[in-house]
Amino acid sequence: MAHYDNLKDYIAANKIDVIEHGIEKHIKSRYSIEVSNIVKDIIIHTLSCTNITHESLTVRIGVSVNINNCNNEDITQYYNISLQSNIEKKLSDLHVIDIKEVPYSELQTETIQSLFGLIDFEDLDLETVAETIYTSYISDRITRNDNNSLYQFPLKEVLSKYHLLINVADLPVGCLGRFFFTNSTACISDPKAPYSHSKNSDITGRTILISRNYYNEKEGCLDLVTISHEIVHCFLHWPYFQIYMILDESDHLECSSVSINYDDKNASFDKAYHYAEWQANELSIRLIMPKHLVEKAIYEFSKSVPDTFFSDNVPRDQYYHSLLFDLSEKFKVSPSICRKRMRQLGYDIFDGIYIDLGNKINKQPFIFTPGTLKDDESFIINQINYERLIDTNKTFAELIATDRYIYLGYVVCLNDSKYVEKSKNPYYHDFELTEYAREHADECLIKFSYKSSKNTKYNSKIYGETFLNNIPEFFEEEPESFELCKANNGPDEESMKKIEEYNNIMNELAKYKTFGNTLVYHMRRISITKPDLASEIKLSTTIIDDYCRGEKEPDPRNVMTLCIGLNLEKDYIYDMFAKLKNKYDINADTMQNRAYKFIINNGYVEHGLTECNKILRVFGQKPLPYHSKKKSK
Repeated sequence: MAHYDNLKDYIAANKIDVIEHGIEKHIKSRYSIEVSNIVKDIIIHTLSCTNITHESLTVRIGVSVNINNCNNEDITQYYNISLQSNIEKKLSDLHVIDIKEVPYSELQTETIQSLFGLIDFEDLDLETVAETIYTSYISDRITRNDNNSLYQFPLKEVLSKYHLLINVADLPVGCLGRFFFTNSTACISDPKAPYSHSKNSDITGRTILISRNYYNEKEGCLDLVTISHEIVHCFLHWPYFQIYMILDESDHLECSSVSINYDDKNASFDKAYHYAEWQANELSIRLIMPKHLVEKAIYEFSKSVPDTFFSDNVPRDQYYHSLLFDLSEKFKVSPSICRKRMRQLGYDIFDGIYIDLGNKINKQPFIFTPGTLKDDESFIINQINYERLIDTNKTFAELIATDRYIYLGYVVCLNDSKYVEKSKNPYYHDFELTEYAREHADECLIKFSYKSSKNTKYNSKIYGETFLNNIPEFFEEEPESFELCKANNGPDEESMKKIEEYNNIMNELAKYKTFGNTLVYHMRRISITKPDLASEIKLSTTIIDDYCRGEKEPDPRNVMTLCIGLNLEKDYIYDMFAKLKNKYDINADTMQNRAYKFIINNGYVEHGLTECNKILRVFGQKPLPYHSKKKSK
């Protein structure tokens, strides 16, 4: 936990005298008067870091002060004050460089980013930001080694250019990497002997440590994402770290293998850390696979593939599978990382290519019409999320219970011989997709919309959030909703929800035996008050209250009035008539009943009382509501 939540708190606790003397000096200079001890109750409302270099920190604060005037009266004044300090001295020489009296509405603005010297690109296109950073820090400044391909991230050159070092070290469980801005110590391991004992060693500033637990992963290129994450800290977060050290006296930034929960109630220090990590997470994979290079590589591949790829005898998914591995080889990243990057760039077709859920299910590749999936959608669902959705989504559970769909261990497919067949491999799932289904996945697979299971303020455009080298793929993401396939021959999700709602209402109505209780239930169900209902149907609140409490029973004409006012559906209206003590047979052939049934059966109830009264007049009936005549004494 930081010693101070932000620079405002630090300055208020340690440097308030600097502000006081600055204001007194300003008043003396402006009004040519001698002042002392007239400034009190200084409150720092806002702070923004306006400039941070390796030598100095400049901030602007918005403050209010009570000033004792010549009439011995306290008046409140507002100032924007610029302060400067040698950053390496940790504000020990903080001094005022400018002060301006302003109205309260013009006080310096403040954001979490401005509080901590972070670049604010929350509302910018991340691909544009990444391309700008790649150009500024890599392509414009680094000469590539001739042995490197055009596409491979020039790691050695970047390390050399920016005087960075990499070591493998013992790090806490769940910590993939750390970036040290200053000299420190760490338990360093020999990367050539990963299981040997590590030793505590001195390390210099600008050192990246990689956890040796992850160093020898079978897909060692995953480390490149973690390293890129730390390089982003180096490129962008030096100013933030200087403030971080002042507040927390720490010597490094740490990245975790799990995402960070965000809460609006978090301290500003924690919010800033969340934002800095989000920036590093989002930009790391984008720097390894810059958009312009990915598009160039795709174009090159499309020009180089033989015509046999497009013959009827070659499955279309083979083209995308080969493209994926071609990109993986060019950029020196794992196919799984490459696949995620392609989805990130909007190539949704890769949702069905190289599917790795960490289990032994035979996950056949599949393709579909490009543009079918939104950024947060996927046809893929792992076992955990499949079971979770059944437990939490009654509509989905009922759908699966009908056996119209079947789960194949990674997708949910329409249970039809056109789309599923017995598995040819006894070691895999019992059923698998047919060749036709693999070519037309959007026709037969359920589509899922995902949200992050973590509370994150800043989300990416692929499965909620990316973080470090462990980009979550359905493990920290929860399915939020689902959409049935094009070939679905049963009710869609919306219809199923309506069916569920209808059954629930009818079950509830069966519990109520009186008209009054039934009326109260409907009013609560649609959230309408007695005064609002009274106004809608031109009956008094008192009479509606009598109906609800069962002290009076309405005339059948006012039963119809109430049903129109509540906009009840057909079955609920007939139920209302059936609940009357004095049994009323709405099916009896009278002109009044004909009029009522015409209105009910043809959907005129939802048009309101005025329109329904027009129909009643055509049937020769008096308009609603019915008002009984008072008997004369």
